[in-house]
Amino acid sequence: MASDGRTGSTPVPGTMNFDKTHSADDDYRRDELTRKIEKSLQNLTLPELEALYYQISTQTFTND
Repeated sequence: MASDGRTGSTPVPGTMNFDKTHSADDDYRRDELTRKIEKSLQNLTLPELEALYYQISTQTFTND
């Protein structure tokens, strides 16, 4: 069942579908999400960036 209560395998627009195989659509979505994250990061203050880096680094998403 789709997350909006409908039956079938059609994903709800705007949601991530982690079950499908890698495709050109995945590359487009990845690029889109990267652009949105970069835009959001540009608006953060230095303390907010430091807090975000600390959170990411303690979750072992970075290696430095």
